[in-house]
Amino acid sequence: MLLPPICLKVCRAFRDALLRTSVVTSCYLNMKYYLKLCGNLLYFLSGFLGSGSLSCSSITCSDNEVCEMKEGYPSCVPKPVETKPGTCWAMGDPHYRTFDNRYFDFMGTCTYVIAKNCGKDDKLPAFEVLAQNENRGSLRVSYVARVIVKAYDVTITPLECKHFLPLTLNNNQLNLFQSGRSVVIEAAFGLTARYDWQQYLEVTLSGSYAGKTCGLCGNFNGNPSDDFTTPSGTQADGPLAFGSSWKVPGPADNPKCRDDCVGGCERCEDSQMAKWQGDMFCGLLTVVENGLFRKCHSVIDPKVYLENCKYDLCMGGGLRHFLCRSLEAYTEACQLAGIQIPEWRITAQCPADCPANSHYELCGSSCPATCSDPKAPTKCKRPCVETCTCNTGFVWSGSQCVPEAQCGCSYEGRYIPVGESFWADQGCQQWCTCVAGSRRVECKNKGCGAGQQCQVVEGIRKCQAVSESTCQATGDPHYVTFDKKRFDFQGTCVYQLAALCSKNPELVPFEVLVQNDHRGSKVVAYTNISNISSLYISWCVLLQVNEELVNLPVTLAEGQVSVYKSGLYAVVTVNFGLKVTFNWESAVFVTLPSNYMDAVCGLCGNYNGKPQDDLIPKNGDKPVSQAEFGTSWKVADIPGCVNGCKGVCPDCDINQKVQYEKGDFCGILRDPKGPFRDCHAKVDPAGYFEDCVYDVCLYKGKKDVLCQAITAYTTACQSAGAKVYSWRTNEFCAVKCPANSHYEVYADPCPATCQSLGPPVGCQGQWKEGCSCDEGYMLSGDICVPYSQCGCFYKNNNRYYRIGEVFYPSGECQEECNCTQSGQVVCKKFSCGPNEKCKVEDGIQKCHPVGNATCHASGDPHYRSFDGQTFDFQGTCTYTLAKSCGLEGTRLVAFSVVVENVEWTQMNVKGVSVTKMVAVEVYGFTLIMRNNMFGVLVNGVFNYLPVNLNNGAVLVYQEGMRYVIAMDNGVVVTYDLVFHATVTVPGNYRDKVCGLCGNFNGNQKDDFQMPDRRLANNANAFGKSWKVTIPNVVCNDGCEGNSCPKCDPTRKAIFSKPTYCGIVTAPTGPFAVCHSKLDPQPYFDNCVFDLCASNGDGNVLCNSIAAYAYNCHMAGADVKNWRTTSFCPMKCPANSHYEECADACFAPCPGLTEIVQCPASCTEGCQCDPGFAFNGQMCVKETECGCYERGKTYKPGEVVYEENCNTKCTCDPMTGLKCEKYSCPETCRVEKGEAVCIPDFTGICWAWGDPHYHTFDGYNYDFQGTCKYIISQTCGNLDGLVPFSITERNDNRGNAIVSYVRDVDVSVYGYTITMSKNQIGRVTVNGELLNLPVRLGDGEVSLYQSGANIVAETKFGLIVTYDCNWSLYIKLPSSYYGSVCGLCGNFNGKTTDELQNPAGKAVSSVIEFGKSWQTPDQDKDYPCWDTCEKDCPTCDGNLVKLYETEATCGALAAKTNGVFQQCHGKVDPQAFMNSCVYDVCMNKGDMKMFCQALASYDKQCREQGIIIKGWRAKFNCPLSCPPHSHYEIRADTCGGTCASFIYPSSCPESIFEGCQCDDGFVFDGIQCVALENCGCMYDGRYLTVKL
Repeated sequence: MLLPPICLKVCRAFRDALLRTSVVTSCYLNMKYYLKLCGNLLYFLSGFLGSGSLSCSSITCSDNEVCEMKEGYPSCVPKPVETKPGTCWAMGDPHYRTFDNRYFDFMGTCTYVIAKNCGKDDKLPAFEVLAQNENRGSLRVSYVARVIVKAYDVTITPLECKHFLPLTLNNNQLNLFQSGRSVVIEAAFGLTARYDWQQYLEVTLSGSYAGKTCGLCGNFNGNPSDDFTTPSGTQADGPLAFGSSWKVPGPADNPKCRDDCVGGCERCEDSQMAKWQGDMFCGLLTVVENGLFRKCHSVIDPKVYLENCKYDLCMGGGLRHFLCRSLEAYTEACQLAGIQIPEWRITAQCPADCPANSHYELCGSSCPATCSDPKAPTKCKRPCVETCTCNTGFVWSGSQCVPEAQCGCSYEGRYIPVGESFWADQGCQQWCTCVAGSRRVECKNKGCGAGQQCQVVEGIRKCQAVSESTCQATGDPHYVTFDKKRFDFQGTCVYQLAALCSKNPELVPFEVLVQNDHRGSKVVAYTNISNISSLYISWCVLLQVNEELVNLPVTLAEGQVSVYKSGLYAVVTVNFGLKVTFNWESAVFVTLPSNYMDAVCGLCGNYNGKPQDDLIPKNGDKPVSQAEFGTSWKVADIPGCVNGCKGVCPDCDINQKVQYEKGDFCGILRDPKGPFRDCHAKVDPAGYFEDCVYDVCLYKGKKDVLCQAITAYTTACQSAGAKVYSWRTNEFCAVKCPANSHYEVYADPCPATCQSLGPPVGCQGQWKEGCSCDEGYMLSGDICVPYSQCGCFYKNNNRYYRIGEVFYPSGECQEECNCTQSGQVVCKKFSCGPNEKCKVEDGIQKCHPVGNATCHASGDPHYRSFDGQTFDFQGTCTYTLAKSCGLEGTRLVAFSVVVENVEWTQMNVKGVSVTKMVAVEVYGFTLIMRNNMFGVLVNGVFNYLPVNLNNGAVLVYQEGMRYVIAMDNGVVVTYDLVFHATVTVPGNYRDKVCGLCGNFNGNQKDDFQMPDRRLANNANAFGKSWKVTIPNVVCNDGCEGNSCPKCDPTRKAIFSKPTYCGIVTAPTGPFAVCHSKLDPQPYFDNCVFDLCASNGDGNVLCNSIAAYAYNCHMAGADVKNWRTTSFCPMKCPANSHYEECADACFAPCPGLTEIVQCPASCTEGCQCDPGFAFNGQMCVKETECGCYERGKTYKPGEVVYEENCNTKCTCDPMTGLKCEKYSCPETCRVEKGEAVCIPDFTGICWAWGDPHYHTFDGYNYDFQGTCKYIISQTCGNLDGLVPFSITERNDNRGNAIVSYVRDVDVSVYGYTITMSKNQIGRVTVNGELLNLPVRLGDGEVSLYQSGANIVAETKFGLIVTYDCNWSLYIKLPSSYYGSVCGLCGNFNGKTTDELQNPAGKAVSSVIEFGKSWQTPDQDKDYPCWDTCEKDCPTCDGNLVKLYETEATCGALAAKTNGVFQQCHGKVDPQAFMNSCVYDVCMNKGDMKMFCQALASYDKQCREQGIIIKGWRAKFNCPLSCPPHSHYEIRADTCGGTCASFIYPSSCPESIFEGCQCDDGFVFDGIQCVALENCGCMYDGRYLTVKL
């Protein structure tokens, strides 16, 4: 049979080409079709190919083809195009690059699909890579925080496997290992994921997956334009829509996660981007000439890395960490591409950080030596990488380098460190442990205990508690046990709150102690300190670990204990499930897992599910009373503590309780429509409501107690997952957040910290109210700082330190380390100096001084040196009391203490002095405490107490009746503002001080060492040698020999009796307890001397004895009951009472203790009455507390300007110091270190004589109304200006056609001050007649006599001057420009619109103008009128000419040889002359009118600084003065008063003429009296003596 042509053709093809694949394939492809036609062809082919079965091995295809079996026959098909592996990454904030090289930024903080197999080809293994992102400080950028890889039905989370690396799974098809800085996950099918544990994720995928992937890495099809494909297959219109489309549920997602940026995604300014592109920053990546990375540029384009680096550095506030991470990412990419990079870290200031027993290598092995494979580096074929390499003899065991001998075990492909235990089965029945030495895993049968079940938690199989319970102590304190039993217990000692009491070896022992304290009530206690084993959560926002203060967060016991700040709380978590939460004030919560049920004891009960037996006491068997139960769990006493109430436990009257049950108090808790409405179903408010009413009632409605009670319920609700609506306002329970942070109802429980730039290790929690750092700031310990101010994490001790913090890590102070500005720790060798010992004291480890010494200056003054030498020296100059000397070669801080002595005016004899001023210089500050100045001057600026300078380097506060300046070098200076000053120096200043206090070398004999180091022969020569010369100050160096006062034997005997000074030495007296610690004899001698000199003055006696009592206290002996109602009773200020052991922190104003710590011990003094709070100096209502911020104290309403007056800050007691942008309407000037707005000019208005008026704008007019008028008041929008009002009442004096100023009322700051005619030296304030001078409030208003005038001067610059007769002057700063109205005009610079009524409308006449400003409160008993009773008369022209001559009124304007001529250039005399003519004429030539007119012009000239001499004599205008006084052209009537001697205050330099007391006399407000006849000061006011 003939073959068809096609068959012949095929056969020839086989014959000619034999193995040519294409022909054979073509033939085979058509074989079935041609089988019938070709007859013997099949036979022929089978013979040609052999008798075996047909397969691809039987044939050969062409070079561009490949054989495939199709339908049982081999076939040659075209070779597929080979696709290279694809690389996708997410880095930085994060920036993404897809497999197809599309770049985009996406800031989502949820969990997203990075890449997964989305193809339909079942032959390619499925996989999925997920990334969970998080914010770190900024809410506008995010970072990769967690990576999850799914392959071969295995889910891998590297963070949970770090401890067990390397890890091999699925028959070596899946490997996890550390390579360089990154963990690497490799799958056999061609997937590699690298994660640097911080922010950089890189995914490399085999080309076989090309076109078959999806996720944020794109579809890997070679086309970047369609990479934004969503799961639905559509194209997203931008990164946000694309990123959010790939969001999936994550294992640990933040419930508040979001796909966009909070507040909008930021973009950096071009100027900032240009800055970070500099060669010392991101520009390092692209430098070509001698560039560190130039060799890599041709392989990997650095442009995208540069842009990402700039953006990250900009968003990160310049923190170098972000620069280093960017450079590391580029370095790694280059090294993986086979390009070696030279050393770059030194230039970039990015030091490598390697764990213990390892070192940094720029080009180290990618296959590190591990316990699993110590020889891995020798077999490694990967490129070298930057890495930490274990030192010789060490290998990697998980994340640590250990000696090979300490390596762990291998178990089913995973590495187990030595001593690690784990469950080997899914049912938690096999408990296995890696045994040290043998490197073998030993297992035993074991199951979960009671209250537990087998679960996988965070990738680890464990016996997990099935439930947990929380015990709490809040408020009063009110306790709720684990079993929900409620009870109250007011003990103030240290008690066991909860502890393990079972002997079950499976339970970890623990102990939580609690110490309560009193808060403004001695019968009620509040939770103060929580103590967990050796952790102390103190009132300070730090934490004590084994007595040492550390910054939070901190991880202890190799990660088993974590401590961090979460919301308003400090949280301690322990790996077995214990959690202790403390809010730094009054609430502590202890949470335990259910496996501790029936295994604990303490105030929290036994946790057995039975509340009825919770009050069984220690060692008891049945429940007892709450007080007995609480007392049984006392573990330690502290001084002054009591068990239960101190006295009878208080209760509230039912009527009082009803008041506090209302909605504006505790009723808010159970209001069905209130902010807690969604919580009532989850947490019963009843118990919290009852506790709230009880506490608030006991404290008489105190707001902070109410707020704490509501906060306790808020915490309970949020812990239960219930929604709480906003209930705090600026006026109600506002949370005062630290600087650079703000309050949020739901704050991130685990905010990023500077320690890791991420959440604290081990932090877990629910979103609760708290303070969150502002955008661009991050937690550094307890404060929010800009990123660039983040400190250092020192791995050697696992602690975080702030920038500038110095620490001693060795525990022996052999090394001193400092956290530098660059974020690196720099250490150097160190040793303690002489008289120092390395130890932990007050929470700080350093070289602490050993011992101390105290020098005293009291009374006369009598001195007692550091070495105990006593002497008297009566110099009245300024002297160096103590200062540092010879500090060369030491680390001691220089300081000096100077005292100014003055003659003691209380003494009967001359030659006795007393300390008037104490000045301390340290750290560039000069601090001055003055006699009776209730505050401190810091570099010349007055400050209220307390003050905190340089973050605690210098503290100034009140302790008892004394002011204290405490320095961090251990030097402490005290002054009682009257009589007694002390200086205490620490032991390391031994032989390093000099001055009147001696040299502190233990030798009294050489204490009289003078500045030239020679010894003086006597006390006077010694004292003189330490005089500080002050120019223009006249003083003397005290008495000598017989000129010194002496005490006659009779008086000495009297004053030596126990009823006087003898009480100090009485063997059975109250001071006997101190005799062994402090010799009383010198104090007794001083007391007798001072009492003699003062003629038995009771104040001197009490001050002398108080000095000994205080020194006893400092020596450690507290004297009791030496004061009685008849002997030296202490007079306490308003709202306080005397206590032998006064606690300054008994009831502090909120925020006070943030400035200074409470004293460790009490001292005698005044303590606030119930219902009042201590503001640092006095006791006030809580609403009158000030603001305590930035180390300073601000009074309520106080306004300060900062930053060149661009910021104005106002103290609001309810909300704290509120600052806002401000534009100073005047001139900003820095005075004494503070920015102040200085008026550009001052407006002056006056009314004198007739009266003649001169407005602020210079308009002159006459108005004879005799009613009460508003002369000036604030009007319109004040924009922060202090409102005021000034009224005047006029009267006639003998002539009904003219009037004069009779009374002046000034209303400002809530005070009404009345100055009346002929009432010289006195004013009426709020209806009370007071003697001058008077200081109102905290200096808001000063009232004083100046010449013949009474002056009212306000803090904001208003000055009202009235001569108590006929002349009124008002000075107003330009800040009130356009903001006033009244008879003084509108102060707008225009004279044409002055005549306006209160409605702002122009009026036609002066009379109508004046009448419109009548006040509504006219005196009905004294009829008045607004014009003359009848027709107003005029002056005869001839008389006018007469009085215009230079012999009378014309003298004012005389231009030739005129007395007043020198003033004409400053003050135009014409208006004064016209007024003079009118007054003299209307009063028929009365020369008193003439003299008044001259005096009025003279006063204006004085205001301009021009003193006109001799005019009174020339024109016969004498000023008559009362007895014991005389006329002075500049009369000092402010400083020469009784009050000024008793209560020294600053007086302005006098510019007014007047009567001044003769020598030996002072003004008592009414007349000039002898000094000994002066009265008293009480509550800031002067009282005259009743003679």
